[in-house]
Amino acid sequence: MDDLTSLAQLDPARGREPSEQEWSRSRADLTLIMAKQPQARVRPRRLVAVLAAAVTALLVALLPGGNGTAYASWTPVPRTLPGSAVSPEADLCAAGWDNGTSTPGDVVLAERRGRATLLVMWLSTGPLIECTLLEPGEVAGSQRLTDDADAEPPLPAAGRVAVDTRGATGYGARQYSDVLGRAAPDVTGVDLLLPDGTRVQASVAGGWWAAWWPGPEAGLAGGLSVVVHTATGSHTYDL
Repeated sequence: MDDLTSLAQLDPARGREPSEQEWSRSRADLTLIMAKQPQARVRPRRLVAVLAAAVTALLVALLPGGNGTAYASWTPVPRTLPGSAVSPEADLCAAGWDNGTSTPGDVVLAERRGRATLLVMWLSTGPLIECTLLEPGEVAGSQRLTDDADAEPPLPAAGRVAVDTRGATGYGARQYSDVLGRAAPDVTGVDLLLPDGTRVQASVAGGWWAAWWPGPEAGLAGGLSVVVHTATGSHTYDL
């Protein structure tokens, strides 16, 4: 029940009663969801990550406007931010994990694409987490990247990146994908190449790289490539 209790704290709409119109839309969306097979996350880190994906799908159906404004404002090139610029977001993410707290120094990586913010951060309670806010003040999902006080996953070899977690959350036109992992110290930049040719620039900071985009591609087998940039050149690898 600890995971379920923590998950309940992530609900950005707790205490809010949806309108009749929202309930109607929710019932229609859930009917569609139940008729389809969900996209599975690749290498889910913990049960809470899987549960968060399911809850996110329900919240998208209930919240006014869904993820539409976040998707409409999405940009393939992010704004990389210092921890001091995302204190409200970090506090909101931390509060969902056993009432954890955060400081600007706890933020390892922070990026913003339009209205959405993605964070990699340490909690006062120990674990390193990834947290995504598709709208300001609304946590869409978060997952643990390490056990409580465990060290970070090892760095890959020079000039390479590793994928720690990837997957798609949501259903149909409301799906979004994310990829996250470790980056060698000499990596200066990372781009993701989607099957349709779209290039998504990832954020790189603190030995990590991360990116998100609207669509299901990260939850599908194959089709994604990564371009790793260093001072001596660039190399492309299949994920």
